[in-house]
Amino acid sequence: KIKLGFALGKEYEDLEEYDRAFLHINRSAELRRSGMQYNVAAEIKKIEDIIQYYTKQLQNSSPFGYKNNKPVFIVGLPRTGTTLVEHILASHSQISTAGELDNFPSEMMALMKEQFSDHIGKSYRLVELTTQLDFGKLGEKYINSTKHNAGDAKHLVDKLPLNILYCGLIHLALPQAKIIHVTRSPMDACWAIYKTLFERTYAFSYNLEELASYYEAYYKLGNHWRNTIPANIFLDVSYEELVRNQEAVTRKIMTHCNVDWEPEVLTFYKQNIQSMTASAAQVRQPISDRSVGLWRNYEKYLLPLKNKLELAGISPE
Repeated sequence: KIKLGFALGKEYEDLEEYDRAFLHINRSAELRRSGMQYNVAAEIKKIEDIIQYYTKQLQNSSPFGYKNNKPVFIVGLPRTGTTLVEHILASHSQISTAGELDNFPSEMMALMKEQFSDHIGKSYRLVELTTQLDFGKLGEKYINSTKHNAGDAKHLVDKLPLNILYCGLIHLALPQAKIIHVTRSPMDACWAIYKTLFERTYAFSYNLEELASYYEAYYKLGNHWRNTIPANIFLDVSYEELVRNQEAVTRKIMTHCNVDWEPEVLTFYKQNIQSMTASAAQVRQPISDRSVGLWRNYEKYLLPLKNKLELAGISPE
C-alpha cells in the first residue's frame, strides 16, 4: 500500500492532478510513519550538540589531520540536487564518483570503538567524544577505505547527503578535502523530501511537522558550517542558481575543486554514470526548471509546514 501510494502520487503529479497526488502521498506517508519507531527530538538534540561542540575555536586549534586532497564531499538534504552536482563533477575527466558511500561515518564509529570502548554505550556523549578522536588517523583510515573506488582520478566524489552532520569532523580529519553543500528553496526541498519513499533513512520525512522541525535544525547546522569552515573548503551551491545559470555555477564548482574547465561537464546527462538514487531519471536529462516552485501546487496542504518554517525565521523561498 505504501509503495503503491507513493507511485500513484508521482503519476498524478505528472498529470498535474495535484489534489489526488497529495491525497495518495499523504496517506502513504502516514502509513509509513505509523510503522516506524522514531524520535525527531533526539535527532535535533544531536544536531544541537554538533553545533555546540564543533566550534570555530576547535577547527582552528586542533592538530592538523591527514594530508590528502582527493575527496570531494557533497552534502545537504536528499532531493535537493546533490545527485545533479555529483554527475556534473563526475563528467570531468579528472573526477570519479563512488556514489553514496557510508565510509566516513563507518570509519568514525570504528575509531570511536577503538579509542573510547568504555564510553561508546553512553549515547549522550557521542558527539563530544568525536571531538577527541585522532583526526589524522581517521582521515588516513577513510582514504585507505576508498582507494579501490578512487582509481587514478585526481578527485573522488563522496555524495552522501547525511555527511552534512560530519562536516566539522571531515575538515578536521581531511583539512584539504573539499565540501560542497547543495541547498534548495526550503518549501521545494521539503515537498520533494515528503513525496519520496526512501529505502531506510530519513525517518523525519513522513510527517510534515517533524519534517519542519528537522529542516529548522538542518538550516541552523548549514549556517554553522558556513561560519566555522573556511570558504576555500566549504562551498554552498544553490539548486535554483544552478538551474538558472548552469555554466556560471558549474565553473564555480570546478574552480572550487581546482580542476581545469572541460565543456563536457555541461552535458553531464550524456555520460554513462550510474545512479541508484531517487534522482536517477532526472540526471539523464538536461537541466530544467520544471521542479522550481512545484510546492505551490500544494500550498493549501503545506500551510502548517510553511507557517512553522516562517516562525523559525526561514523564508519559504
